[in-house]
Amino acid sequence: MAQHSLIRRSVLGCVVLPLAGMACVVWTPARAAEPPATALAAVSADHPKQMADGLAIFTRHVRPVFVRKCLKCHGGEVEIQSGFNLATREGLLKGGMNGKAVIPGNSRGSRLYRLVTHAEEPYMPQDAPKLSEAEIGQIASWIDHGAPYDDGLIPAAKPASSWTERTVDSKVRKFWSFQPLAVTRPPAEATRTAWPRNPIDAFIKRSLDRQKLTPNAEASPRALVRRVTFDLIGLPPTAAELDAFEADPSPAAYAALVDRLLASPHYGNRWARHWLDLARFAES
Repeated sequence: MAQHSLIRRSVLGCVVLPLAGMACVVWTPARAAEPPATALAAVSADHPKQMADGLAIFTRHVRPVFVRKCLKCHGGEVEIQSGFNLATREGLLKGGMNGKAVIPGNSRGSRLYRLVTHAEEPYMPQDAPKLSEAEIGQIASWIDHGAPYDDGLIPAAKPASSWTERTVDSKVRKFWSFQPLAVTRPPAEATRTAWPRNPIDAFIKRSLDRQKLTPNAEASPRALVRRVTFDLIGLPPTAAELDAFEADPSPAAYAALVDRLLASPHYGNRWARHWLDLARFAES
């Protein structure tokens, strides 16, 4: 007997040598099993046409069936049954808890087809009549054409546009603050009286005249200093400030009073309070 015929390899990865009436076992590393070759589906030359035809089938026939009879449990509810989401093609191809549901291009090998034909349990649609032969045929044809989707079965919510993308309505643009700057002369009829002291007064006087109103009498020095102090810093003037302005109510003294109030920290405190209120700031 040839020597090589005496050598046998066991399933455990060792070599058995029958020598001198006894077996000699020599361990050798077992050869690793090679993974099976993965068959890749070849893309046919008419793939674009197949997908286009499949999309037409989906839009006209398959989508309405899915929306009416499948989406409530598989994509339309908060809890998706069996983890199988039909709302998007990604969910369709991903499958659910029981594995892949659709093999594009192979309807007969797709579990979804077997479920809707009642060839496999659980029969689908669940707790509802079986789909018609025409509906089943359209689903099979759609799968054979690649199972394409369009925008999904549930319209995606449109994201809110950024404030930088907002536009101002044409009616709102007529508001005075949206108008371009222009040189406007004070109304001539209002400047003929002695009441206006500056160009702004002339516009006020015109509005008063249109409403047939008479301007109020000129404020006393004491009332004027109280008004401007309350307006700018939100606090009343001191007794010394009242006495000083009553002793000298000249325009120069009034201008000095306004400048001092504008330079006061209380002026910043008063107006910053409005912004802090908008920001809901509170030391609490």
